[in-house]
Amino acid sequence: MSAHRPYRVGLGMDAAIAEIERGSGRQFDPAVVAACVKVVRENGMRLPE
Repeated sequence: MSAHRPYRVGLGMDAAIAEIERGSGRQFDPAVVAACVKVVRENGMRLPE
């Protein structure tokens, strides 16, 4: 979601994290979401673009 695809422009890390948070407890395990968000926000993780 954060990376560019041939059929759409990447939405960026912030949009990807927001989507992951929206799916917490429904689509994604809440503990995994919390760990992912923590790594991204506290450690400034960035995916290659």
